[in-house]
Amino acid sequence: ISQVAEGGSVISPALTGVLLREFRRLSSLQEGVPPVGLTLREIQLLRLVAAGLSNKEIAEALCLAESTVKNRLSLLFEKLGVKDRTQAAIYALMHGLLPESEPGYPPGIAESSLPADQSTLDSVG
Repeated sequence: ISQVAEGGSVISPALTGVLLREFRRLSSLQEGVPPVGLTLREIQLLRLVAAGLSNKEIAEALCLAESTVKNRLSLLFEKLGVKDRTQAAIYALMHGLLPESEPGYPPGIAESSLPADQSTLDSVG
């Protein structure tokens, strides 16, 4: 309940595994179009959302205010044409934006997905 109250989503681990396997299978059948115009910060946000972090956890990881995270996620969801965190995570998976997990980071987060420089906003694509 607290995770949902903080802006997170709750999906059973069993269902998550099934969904991820199916989306990987489907994405291997389709040629993914790389996302054009996403900034490095937007990709970082997307990776953290896909890893299941709450807005508060994302804010802490990126040294931002929680309200800033909420605003940026709203803009990112609009830009991607998705309605919620689950659709955003699926988008990231389908477009190859989720790096392999590195030791010490939750699944879906690689050290490289965390910002080295808070001012990095270069466009990708």
